[in-house]
Amino acid sequence: MLAAPRHNGKAERQNRQDGERFYENMRMYSLEDGRKQLAVYQRKSNNYIKTCLNMKSPNQVIQEYLGVM
Repeated sequence: MLAAPRHNGKAERQNRQDGERFYENMRMYSLEDGRKQLAVYQRKSNNYIKTCLNMKSPNQVIQEYLGVM
């Protein structure tokens, strides 16, 4: 997939949100603990409704896409 300048803002916004929601509050006691916390965060994050996805979560978009295939 080719990157386009129009995607830079979206990627930067997501990085900022991940930092605010997860990394700034994270207390990791081991590498395994960090991986577990990240997995929990990713499951929650993939259910957040996003305006750029027409008020759908990433999981909903994937389900629709797989339903079409």
